[in-house]
Amino acid sequence: MDEISADSNTNYIIVCNLGYSEKLHDEYNVAAEHLDITKKNMLSLFARSFVDNTWPPSRKLALNLCDKKAYVALYHTLQFYVNHGLEITATHRILSFSQAAWLKPLIDHCTTQRMQAKSES
Repeated sequence: MDEISADSNTNYIIVCNLGYSEKLHDEYNVAAEHLDITKKNMLSLFARSFVDNTWPPSRKLALNLCDKKAYVALYHTLQFYVNHGLEITATHRILSFSQAAWLKPLIDHCTTQRMQAKSES
């Protein structure tokens, strides 16, 4: 996973399955996903004591320790996940694309102009 540098001309979007090993369950979780948070399976007993039966489920971006199926991420994001202990258990699709710092000249020009500007006050 460390073969492609961050400034490479080619990057990848990868659809894969990710697995959390048991040793990570006491440490941290890194891969967020959109989940339907329901009273029945996603709230603790303490949190359930604050909501009534009319509480509607809601969709949230949440961290959890569940294995991920068909997880979509950039190559460098997956590099980060693997370096922190997640395992890629299956790869479904890989999309490669060219990337370039095409806005760099404009950003450098604007930065230079901003540094050379004189205050009117």
